[in-house]
Amino acid sequence: MRIYDQPLHRDWAFWTTVGFACVTALAIGTSNQSTAAPMPRWLDALLASITFAVLFGAGPAFLRLLIRRRRHFPEREPASWPPKGADATTAPGHQSQPEAQTSLARSQPSDAANFAPTRVRVASASLRRRRITPEPEGRMESVATPLAWSRLDADGFERLLFDLLRSFPEHHNVQWLSHTRAADRGRDLSMDRVIPLSTGRTRTERVIVQAKHWSAKSVGLPDIAATVAATKVWEPPVVRTLIIATSGRFSADAIAWAERHNETGTAPFVELWPESHLETLLARRPRLIALYGLR
Repeated sequence: MRIYDQPLHRDWAFWTTVGFACVTALAIGTSNQSTAAPMPRWLDALLASITFAVLFGAGPAFLRLLIRRRRHFPEREPASWPPKGADATTAPGHQSQPEAQTSLARSQPSDAANFAPTRVRVASASLRRRRITPEPEGRMESVATPLAWSRLDADGFERLLFDLLRSFPEHHNVQWLSHTRAADRGRDLSMDRVIPLSTGRTRTERVIVQAKHWSAKSVGLPDIAATVAATKVWEPPVVRTLIIATSGRFSADAIAWAERHNETGTAPFVELWPESHLETLLARRPRLIALYGLR
Protein backbone atom coordinates (compact mmCIF):
# COMPACT_ATOMS: atom_id res chain seq x y z
CA MET A 1 0.00 0.00 0.00
CA ARG A 2 1.07 3.57 -0.68
CA ILE A 3 0.48 6.65 1.41
CA TYR A 4 -1.45 8.26 -1.48
CA ASP A 5 -3.95 6.53 -3.77
CA GLN A 6 -3.37 6.22 -7.49
CA PRO A 7 -3.98 8.28 -9.56
CA LEU A 8 -2.96 11.23 -7.41
CA HIS A 9 -5.48 13.71 -8.82
CA ARG A 10 -8.33 11.58 -7.36
CA ASP A 11 -6.93 11.45 -3.81
CA TRP A 12 -8.21 14.11 -1.39
CA ALA A 13 -5.23 13.60 0.95
CA PHE A 14 -2.78 14.55 -1.80
CA TRP A 15 -4.63 17.78 -2.59
CA THR A 16 -4.89 18.57 1.12
CA THR A 17 -1.11 18.29 1.43
CA VAL A 18 -0.49 20.48 -1.63
CA GLY A 19 -3.11 23.01 -0.53
CA PHE A 20 -1.72 23.53 2.96
CA ALA A 21 1.82 23.87 1.58
CA CYS A 22 0.81 26.46 -1.01
CA VAL A 23 -1.44 28.48 1.30
CA THR A 24 1.24 28.62 4.01
CA ALA A 25 3.92 29.68 1.54
CA LEU A 26 1.73 32.44 0.10
CA ALA A 27 0.62 33.65 3.53
CA ILE A 28 4.18 34.08 4.81
CA GLY A 29 5.64 35.20 1.50
CA THR A 30 3.15 38.02 1.05
CA SER A 31 2.98 39.20 4.68
CA ASN A 32 4.28 42.63 5.68
CA GLN A 33 6.71 42.30 8.57
CA SER A 34 7.68 45.60 10.17
CA THR A 35 10.34 44.13 12.43
CA ALA A 36 13.49 42.40 11.31
CA ALA A 37 12.97 38.62 11.02
CA PRO A 38 15.57 36.24 12.54
CA MET A 39 15.74 34.30 9.22
CA PRO A 40 15.15 35.10 5.55
CA ARG A 41 11.54 35.18 4.43
CA TRP A 42 12.01 32.45 1.81
CA LEU A 43 13.46 30.07 4.42
CA ASP A 44 10.68 30.89 6.85
CA ALA A 45 8.06 30.17 4.16
CA LEU A 46 9.75 26.92 3.17
CA LEU A 47 9.96 25.55 6.71
CA ALA A 48 6.38 26.58 7.48
CA SER A 49 5.10 24.95 4.28
CA ILE A 50 6.83 21.67 5.09
CA THR A 51 5.52 21.73 8.67
CA PHE A 52 1.90 22.38 7.70
CA ALA A 53 2.04 19.85 4.83
CA VAL A 54 3.29 17.14 7.18
CA LEU A 55 0.91 17.94 10.03
CA PHE A 56 -2.31 18.44 8.04
CA GLY A 57 -1.59 16.53 4.82
CA ALA A 58 0.94 13.70 5.02
CA GLY A 59 0.09 12.95 8.64
CA PRO A 60 -3.61 12.15 8.04
CA ALA A 61 -2.69 10.25 4.87
CA PHE A 62 -0.25 8.07 6.80
CA LEU A 63 -2.87 7.49 9.51
CA ARG A 64 -5.31 6.40 6.79
CA LEU A 65 -2.68 3.97 5.46
CA LEU A 66 -2.23 2.41 8.91
CA ILE A 67 -6.00 1.98 9.28
CA ARG A 68 -6.23 0.29 5.86
CA ARG A 69 -3.39 -2.09 6.67
CA ARG A 70 -4.96 -3.03 9.98
CA ARG A 71 -8.34 -3.56 8.30
CA HIS A 72 -7.11 -5.69 5.40
CA PHE A 73 -4.25 -7.52 7.15
CA PRO A 74 -5.36 -8.22 10.73
CA GLU A 75 -2.84 -9.82 13.03
CA ARG A 76 -3.88 -13.26 14.12
CA GLU A 77 -2.52 -15.09 17.09
CA PRO A 78 -1.32 -18.59 16.24
CA ALA A 79 -3.59 -21.29 17.57
CA SER A 80 -2.02 -23.65 20.06
CA TRP A 81 -3.12 -27.11 21.18
CA PRO A 82 -3.79 -28.11 23.81
CA PRO A 83 -5.23 -24.87 25.25
CA LYS A 84 -3.57 -23.24 28.20
CA GLY A 85 -4.59 -24.80 31.47
CA ALA A 86 -5.76 -28.04 29.84
CA ASP A 87 -4.15 -31.39 30.48
CA ALA A 88 -2.46 -32.77 27.35
CA THR A 89 -3.53 -36.29 28.25
CA THR A 90 -7.23 -35.31 28.19
CA ALA A 91 -7.11 -33.64 24.76
CA PRO A 92 -9.37 -35.18 22.11
CA GLY A 93 -7.63 -37.83 20.04
CA HIS A 94 -4.77 -38.19 22.52
CA GLN A 95 -3.34 -41.63 23.04
CA SER A 96 -0.92 -42.74 25.63
CA GLN A 97 2.48 -44.01 24.52
CA PRO A 98 1.68 -47.76 24.92
CA GLU A 99 -1.62 -47.34 23.05
CA ALA A 100 0.05 -45.39 20.22
CA GLN A 101 2.74 -48.05 19.83
CA THR A 102 0.07 -50.78 19.75
CA SER A 103 -1.94 -48.91 17.08
CA LEU A 104 1.19 -48.35 15.01
CA ALA A 105 2.11 -52.03 15.18
CA ARG A 106 -1.37 -53.02 14.01
CA SER A 107 -1.35 -50.55 11.09
CA GLN A 108 2.01 -51.73 9.68
CA PRO A 109 1.71 -54.39 6.94
CA SER A 110 3.52 -57.65 7.20
CA ASP A 111 5.29 -57.24 3.88
CA ALA A 112 7.49 -54.14 4.22
CA ALA A 113 8.84 -54.46 0.68
CA ASN A 114 5.36 -54.07 -0.86
CA PHE A 115 4.46 -51.18 1.48
CA ALA A 116 7.46 -48.97 0.57
CA PRO A 117 6.57 -48.41 -3.13
CA THR A 118 2.96 -47.68 -2.19
CA ARG A 119 4.06 -45.06 0.30
CA VAL A 120 6.33 -43.46 -2.31
CA ARG A 121 3.51 -43.32 -4.88
CA VAL A 122 1.11 -41.73 -2.40
CA ALA A 123 3.70 -39.11 -1.40
CA SER A 124 4.44 -38.29 -5.06
CA ALA A 125 0.75 -37.84 -5.83
CA SER A 126 0.38 -35.62 -2.77
CA LEU A 127 3.28 -33.43 -3.91
CA ARG A 128 1.80 -33.10 -7.40
CA ARG A 129 -1.55 -32.04 -6.01
CA ARG A 130 0.15 -29.57 -3.71
CA ARG A 131 1.98 -27.91 -6.62
CA ILE A 132 -1.05 -27.44 -8.83
CA THR A 133 -3.65 -26.56 -6.19
CA PRO A 134 -3.99 -22.76 -5.99
CA GLU A 135 -3.78 -21.30 -2.54
CA PRO A 136 -6.18 -18.39 -2.04
CA GLU A 137 -4.62 -15.11 -1.08
CA GLY A 138 -6.76 -14.52 1.93
CA ARG A 139 -10.29 -15.31 3.05
CA MET A 140 -12.83 -15.47 0.24
CA GLU A 141 -15.73 -13.09 0.69
CA SER A 142 -19.22 -14.60 0.59
CA VAL A 143 -20.42 -12.04 -1.99
CA ALA A 144 -18.35 -10.26 -4.64
CA THR A 145 -19.10 -6.60 -3.96
CA PRO A 146 -18.85 -3.93 -6.70
CA LEU A 147 -15.48 -2.24 -7.05
CA ALA A 148 -14.61 1.36 -7.89
CA TRP A 149 -13.28 0.77 -11.42
CA SER A 150 -13.39 4.52 -12.12
CA ARG A 151 -10.34 4.99 -9.91
CA LEU A 152 -8.21 3.17 -12.50
CA ASP A 153 -7.10 4.44 -15.87
CA ALA A 154 -6.32 2.16 -18.83
CA ASP A 155 -2.73 1.65 -17.72
CA GLY A 156 -3.76 0.84 -14.15
CA PHE A 157 -6.36 -1.66 -15.37
CA GLU A 158 -3.74 -3.55 -17.40
CA ARG A 159 -1.35 -3.50 -14.44
CA LEU A 160 -4.11 -4.94 -12.22
CA LEU A 161 -4.71 -7.76 -14.72
CA PHE A 162 -0.97 -8.43 -14.84
CA ASP A 163 -0.79 -8.86 -11.05
CA LEU A 164 -4.04 -10.87 -10.99
CA LEU A 165 -2.85 -13.35 -13.63
CA ARG A 166 0.46 -13.84 -11.85
CA SER A 167 -1.37 -14.85 -8.66
CA PHE A 168 -2.55 -18.13 -10.25
CA PRO A 169 -0.01 -20.98 -9.89
CA GLU A 170 -0.94 -22.50 -13.26
CA HIS A 171 0.01 -19.28 -15.10
CA HIS A 172 3.65 -19.14 -16.15
CA ASN A 173 5.69 -16.53 -18.07
CA VAL A 174 3.09 -13.77 -17.68
CA GLN A 175 4.23 -10.84 -19.84
CA TRP A 176 3.00 -7.32 -20.38
CA LEU A 177 3.66 -7.07 -24.10
CA SER A 178 3.19 -3.42 -25.00
CA HIS A 179 2.31 0.01 -23.74
CA THR A 180 -1.31 0.98 -23.22
CA ARG A 181 -3.10 1.97 -26.46
CA ALA A 182 -0.11 0.79 -28.51
CA ALA A 183 -0.55 -0.69 -31.99
CA ASP A 184 -0.49 -4.26 -30.68
CA ARG A 185 -3.73 -5.29 -32.47
CA GLY A 186 -5.39 -6.23 -29.20
CA ARG A 187 -2.52 -8.21 -27.71
CA ASP A 188 -1.97 -6.71 -24.24
CA LEU A 189 -0.73 -9.62 -22.10
CA SER A 190 0.58 -13.08 -22.82
CA MET A 191 1.18 -16.17 -20.67
CA ASP A 192 1.53 -19.96 -20.64
CA ARG A 193 -1.23 -21.88 -18.89
CA VAL A 194 -0.13 -25.24 -17.46
CA ILE A 195 -3.03 -27.73 -17.31
CA PRO A 196 -2.55 -30.88 -15.19
CA LEU A 197 -3.76 -34.15 -16.68
CA SER A 198 -5.15 -37.17 -14.85
CA THR A 199 -2.22 -39.24 -16.17
CA GLY A 200 0.20 -37.25 -14.02
CA ARG A 201 1.53 -35.15 -16.91
CA THR A 202 0.81 -31.56 -17.87
CA ARG A 203 -0.18 -29.72 -21.03
CA THR A 204 0.92 -26.16 -21.75
CA GLU A 205 -1.11 -23.82 -23.92
CA ARG A 206 -0.46 -20.25 -25.00
CA VAL A 207 -2.96 -17.64 -23.79
CA ILE A 208 -3.41 -14.05 -25.00
CA VAL A 209 -5.24 -11.50 -22.83
CA GLN A 210 -6.83 -8.31 -24.14
CA ALA A 211 -7.77 -5.61 -21.63
CA LYS A 212 -10.66 -3.23 -22.28
CA HIS A 213 -11.20 -0.63 -19.59
CA TRP A 214 -14.63 0.33 -20.87
CA SER A 215 -17.10 1.42 -18.22
CA ALA A 216 -19.33 3.63 -20.35
CA LYS A 217 -20.12 1.09 -23.08
CA SER A 218 -20.25 -2.67 -23.53
CA VAL A 219 -17.81 -4.72 -25.59
CA GLY A 220 -19.61 -5.57 -28.81
CA LEU A 221 -19.47 -8.33 -31.40
CA PRO A 222 -17.18 -6.44 -33.86
CA ASP A 223 -14.56 -5.95 -31.15
CA ILE A 224 -14.45 -9.66 -30.26
CA ALA A 225 -14.52 -10.84 -33.88
CA ALA A 226 -11.67 -8.51 -34.83
CA THR A 227 -9.55 -9.71 -31.91
CA VAL A 228 -10.15 -13.38 -32.74
CA ALA A 229 -9.17 -12.75 -36.37
CA ALA A 230 -5.97 -10.99 -35.26
CA THR A 231 -4.73 -14.04 -33.32
CA LYS A 232 -3.36 -15.54 -36.55
CA VAL A 233 -0.90 -12.66 -36.73
CA TRP A 234 0.58 -13.61 -33.34
CA GLU A 235 1.37 -17.21 -34.33
CA PRO A 236 3.47 -19.30 -34.03
CA PRO A 237 3.12 -20.71 -31.44
CA VAL A 238 -0.60 -21.36 -31.75
CA VAL A 239 -2.84 -19.27 -29.52
CA ARG A 240 -5.13 -21.78 -27.78
CA THR A 241 -7.09 -19.37 -25.57
CA LEU A 242 -8.07 -15.72 -25.92
CA ILE A 243 -9.20 -13.91 -22.75
CA ILE A 244 -11.04 -10.60 -23.17
CA ALA A 245 -11.28 -8.84 -19.80
CA THR A 246 -13.28 -5.67 -19.32
CA SER A 247 -14.24 -3.45 -16.43
CA GLY A 248 -17.71 -3.23 -17.96
CA ARG A 249 -19.91 -5.81 -19.66
CA PHE A 250 -20.39 -7.61 -22.97
CA SER A 251 -23.31 -7.15 -25.32
CA ALA A 252 -25.77 -10.00 -25.89
CA ASP A 253 -24.62 -10.38 -29.51
CA ALA A 254 -20.99 -10.64 -28.40
CA ILE A 255 -21.77 -13.37 -25.85
CA ALA A 256 -23.82 -15.36 -28.38
CA TRP A 257 -21.07 -15.06 -31.01
CA ALA A 258 -18.39 -16.27 -28.57
CA GLU A 259 -20.53 -19.26 -27.56
CA ARG A 260 -21.09 -20.27 -31.21
CA HIS A 261 -17.39 -19.86 -31.94
CA ASN A 262 -16.39 -22.09 -29.00
CA GLU A 263 -18.90 -24.78 -30.04
CA THR A 264 -17.15 -25.17 -33.39
CA GLY A 265 -13.89 -26.12 -31.67
CA THR A 266 -11.89 -23.59 -33.69
CA ALA A 267 -8.85 -22.06 -31.97
CA PRO A 268 -8.64 -19.90 -30.04
CA PHE A 269 -11.14 -20.67 -27.28
CA VAL A 270 -12.68 -17.35 -26.23
CA GLU A 271 -13.08 -16.58 -22.52
CA LEU A 272 -15.13 -13.50 -21.61
CA TRP A 273 -14.24 -11.87 -18.28
CA PRO A 274 -16.79 -9.14 -17.40
CA GLU A 275 -16.59 -6.96 -14.31
CA SER A 276 -18.57 -9.48 -12.25
CA HIS A 277 -16.02 -12.23 -12.95
CA LEU A 278 -13.10 -9.93 -12.09
CA GLU A 279 -14.80 -8.91 -8.86
CA THR A 280 -15.23 -12.59 -7.94
CA LEU A 281 -11.54 -13.30 -8.56
CA LEU A 282 -10.43 -10.22 -6.65
CA ALA A 283 -12.70 -11.11 -3.72
CA ARG A 284 -10.20 -13.89 -2.94
CA ARG A 285 -7.33 -11.40 -3.14
CA PRO A 286 -8.07 -8.44 -0.84
CA ARG A 287 -4.45 -7.32 -1.07
CA LEU A 288 -4.88 -6.37 -4.73
CA ILE A 289 -8.12 -4.53 -3.94
CA ALA A 290 -6.35 -2.49 -1.25
CA LEU A 291 -3.21 -1.95 -3.35
CA TYR A 292 -5.15 -0.40 -6.24
CA GLY A 293 -7.63 1.45 -4.02
CA LEU A 294 -10.71 -0.21 -5.54
CA ARG A 295 -12.76 0.03 -2.34
